[in-house]
Amino acid sequence: MKKLIHCLIAAATVVAAVAMFTPSIHVKAFNPQPDPPAFGMVSIDISETARLNAVCSAGPLPEGATAGPCMVTLAFRDLAGRVLTQNTVNLQPGQGTSLDLRGMDLVRGGGRRMEIGPYISPVGRGYVLVTTEVFEEANGHTSLVENPTEPASLTSATAGQ
Repeated sequence: MKKLIHCLIAAATVVAAVAMFTPSIHVKAFNPQPDPPAFGMVSIDISETARLNAVCSAGPLPEGATAGPCMVTLAFRDLAGRVLTQNTVNLQPGQGTSLDLRGMDLVRGGGRRMEIGPYISPVGRGYVLVTTEVFEEANGHTSLVENPTEPASLTSATAGQ
């Protein structure tokens, strides 16, 4: 029995050594944060408000980027991509803004819920951090908070334009 345990330990050691010294397989990762920041569709009902928030980051910024003014267009779109409401704002580093969309203004014809897509289009230098929240108008209770995993680089977002 002792001999079997020693053999198993020796085999495990050899397997571990081979795994450590074998060249690793290179896996290419993708950036889950598209530029500009992207949100999924959210659902809002007649008693809720959706709020899209943006803050122009004052730093420290990734990759040594310098803080700069952030011009952002905040918008909500319907399932067909039509703009329901939007606002364009020029923010200095550290400044923020928000855009509200009330469910009461959307839901018509006896329906109770509507799907909307938060959208932001940044322009300029620096980084913009964004969130979307849905809350009850009557009591302010938050039912959803959604944010991309990382701030979006405005430079890379506008490079292809």
